[in-house]
Formats: sequence, structure tokens, C-alpha cells
Amino acid sequence: MRPSCCSSEESPHWVGFGAKRFREVLRRSIRMLWTGSVVQRSRCLVVVVVVVVVVVVVVVEVKVVVVKVVVVVKVVVVVVVVVVKVVVVLVGA
Repeated sequence: MRPSCCSSEESPHWVGFGAKRFREVLRRSIRMLWTGSVVQRSRCLVVVVVVVVVVVVVVVEVKVVVVKVVVVVKVVVVVVVVVVKVVVVLVGA
């Protein structure tokens, strides 16, 4: 069951989030924190906290993956340079 603060008349489906729908839910949840009843506020606070945690985790994971890829690319470049130098020395000898 979805929080009432996140209901949408246009789209009855909770599944299939796109970026626009994601922003809409977050915007409504934040708005309900000030204008909703106590129950709506608590539900929307949970939605906002979960969204923030998910976004932070995704951003951190993406940064970790990018750093790992950069390190792997650097290692591959160094290995290729060393192999090329060894081949040049062996061919020249």
C-alpha cells in the first residue's frame, strides 16, 4: 500500500517510476510534511528519508565504480606501455 501523500490522479500505478514521476512524488511528499495530517506527515517523512538514502547510496556507488574503472584503465595503460617497450627492445636487439 502506498502512502496517501504520494497518490496521483493522473497515474494510478505505483510501479514504473520515471524521472518526472520520481520528482513528483518527492515534491508532494515534501509539501505534505507541512500541510498534511500527522499520519500523512509521518508517511511522507519516511518516503523522503528513503528517497534521500537511496540517492546517496546510488551516487556513492557510481563514484566507487568510476574510481575502480579509472584505476583499471591506468593499470591497463601501464601494462600496455611496458609490453610495447619490451617488444621494441626485443625487436631492436
